[in-house]
Amino acid sequence: AKKDSTRVSAHLLESKAGREWLDSSSGDMAKFFEQFLSQTSSLISSSDFIKQFDEVNTVFTHSLECNSEDITLLNNSNHSIAHCPVSNRLLNNRHLDLNNYSANMALGTDGLSSNISLSLFDEMRHALMIHDGVELEDLAKRLLTMATKNGAKALDLDLGEIKEGKVSDMIVVDIGELKSIKQIYTDIILHTQSVHISIIAVKIHKI
Repeated sequence: AKKDSTRVSAHLLESKAGREWLDSSSGDMAKFFEQFLSQTSSLISSSDFIKQFDEVNTVFTHSLECNSEDITLLNNSNHSIAHCPVSNRLLNNRHLDLNNYSANMALGTDGLSSNISLSLFDEMRHALMIHDGVELEDLAKRLLTMATKNGAKALDLDLGEIKEGKVSDMIVVDIGELKSIKQIYTDIILHTQSVHISIIAVKIHKI
């Protein structure tokens, strides 16, 4: 990755068990490490693990159980976070506190082993419901940005926004009658069931 300047993805602290193992070499993961790796104590702290990636821009998936030191490291880095709301809810029964992070935050689905769908629209609908305490339209706008511009930045792709010099990849969706421009972001997330047209590198594909 260093040689070719490529992005790296790494799962980071999705579970409480991972946090327990790194902090105290105990918990549900202890038996796994002892049985399969003959290892009875963790060899690294979470913050030291993050520091291993200092020279490689990395997408850290989940980051759900990060402590304050981990969060500070991520916020002061060029790394990105892939937030996977459905997977986090199913595997850890909680959600990420978006207010803790200023690092680039993208939206992910994880895999089908811990999700019911790989649709980012399904993911955004779920996130819209679980992140309470945030004004609905502000959250919807943030989620759409996480799924487009921020995702492109996380993967080092020159797209994700309508701007001169960017790759012209777009999708066209039908959200029905727009009752108020003030709630367009929420309507896009709630009412999009499928993509009607995709435009990839200026080529139009009807779906």
